[in-house]
Amino acid sequence: MEDYRPNPKINKELASSYQAYAILGMIIEWVNTGFKYSADYMAEQLLEILNNKSVNAVFKINHLKQK
Repeated sequence: MEDYRPNPKINKELASSYQAYAILGMIIEWVNTGFKYSADYMAEQLLEILNNKSVNAVFKINHLKQK
């Protein structure tokens, strides 16, 4: 189950900068490897990475007592 809950302790501008530099790092790696992958593949990978944020996952543990 995924649930998005903004954290009020996180500065939005710093979080945006962090994400932008992560994307820039991905682009730099792509250039440094001689454009090893297609632009379509890179776009797909970026979307998969952005959509796979484990910090937004909510896990509920059932604490049922067994008799």
